[in-house]
Amino acid sequence: MMDEKIAKLIRRGSLIDAFNLIQKQLDKYFDLSKTGQRKIYLALQKQKDDVSDNIWVAIKSKKPGYAKGDASLYGIRPTEETITITPRKKNTDELSIEEKFNSLKILAKTNDSKYLEILQSLAYEVDQIDKPILIFGETGTGKSLTAREIHNLSKRKKKPFEAINCANLTLNNIEIVLFGTEAGSYTDSKKAIKGKVKAAEGGTLFIDEINRSTPEVRGNLLDLIEYKKYERRGTGTQEANVRIILGTNVHPAEMVAQDKMEKDFFHRIKTRMFELIPIRKRKDDILLFVNWFLEELRKKNVKMTVDNEALNFITKYPWPGNLRDLSGYLELLVDRSLRNNKTTITMDMIKSNHPIQIPSSFDSEKFQLQQLLLSLLEQWDVNSGSFLDDFLNPLMVKIYIEDYKPEMNRTTKYDHASRFLGISGLNSKTSTLHKLYLKVKTES
Repeated sequence: MMDEKIAKLIRRGSLIDAFNLIQKQLDKYFDLSKTGQRKIYLALQKQKDDVSDNIWVAIKSKKPGYAKGDASLYGIRPTEETITITPRKKNTDELSIEEKFNSLKILAKTNDSKYLEILQSLAYEVDQIDKPILIFGETGTGKSLTAREIHNLSKRKKKPFEAINCANLTLNNIEIVLFGTEAGSYTDSKKAIKGKVKAAEGGTLFIDEINRSTPEVRGNLLDLIEYKKYERRGTGTQEANVRIILGTNVHPAEMVAQDKMEKDFFHRIKTRMFELIPIRKRKDDILLFVNWFLEELRKKNVKMTVDNEALNFITKYPWPGNLRDLSGYLELLVDRSLRNNKTTITMDMIKSNHPIQIPSSFDSEKFQLQQLLLSLLEQWDVNSGSFLDDFLNPLMVKIYIEDYKPEMNRTTKYDHASRFLGISGLNSKTSTLHKLYLKVKTES
């Protein structure tokens, strides 16, 4: 829904004032991993595009000697403010928002509506080249690939792209590798180290696992983001023109809550936060990825299919390592099949090469669940009944029956329901478990 102030300015023909007001709204904090904030953000961006196009139509139609005071003749009322308006696509070297969105969509391999909204939001941020971006998501969701794609789609694409993963370095080395150092600036320092910041000059620097860095490193980064300056051992304050993209596999709010990130640093980088949704939460995309994977094999003259039983297992499996995990597993199955002169991946092949479960951080998942439950509870309409009896318990039963351990048959699940859920599943269709399941199935 359009802001009334903006709508009034547009009706009056005060397009530049409307543009300025929209931009001020967009400069506010948006957690674009949240549906409500993402929809507001996208609506504002659409308004900005429309107003910008109308301003350009008026500007291009002006006559020689066009005066500031004549603006209203072309649908633009006079304004005391100045603003830079750029068309959505100026030349063949510059991509439109739609082209950036499509590139991100192809990279993500998704048709999930929520994920597409996130990517559309991200497409608008590609050319906000001085603003930091925070990407969070589980291992294997494609944070580094997304960061590189942002760089390749941006106006900085002809400049360097540098990346650093803080998890791969000791705490002492993170500062040195990131900011560089002069020879002799510390014990055993025999040669100068350029540093990733300097190497990325004019381009983009992606810093993954920022939660594994130190408060001192984050403090130096904050100065780089705020003032384009940072401290380098042996040479003091340095200037830099670098776009910063940060990655983490832990929700940023959780890091602050657990004192693993400073509040001032979080408040500066949270302006644009994007979540890369895990593959288990977008089941249809698993099938999309499998089809893409098989098509890529066909391009290499390798014909491979997946039978229905195997495909059913693959789409229901949780894939804790996300697309990286799924891709690696499919490569394994293809290799095993070809070795046995088979061109179809079967359930027997999966049973003999079962994917290895990598345990996730229970505390991290628990925190995210608490945040989600709080949000759902706040939105719950008491007229709909009891949050626990009419929503949460039936939903938990549905998850248990339909998604939990897909290899376990339904009869076994009913027999073991009291042990797992504390709800009886005995006597099948007359059981508490079945009644709860029927309730959520009827509602869906």
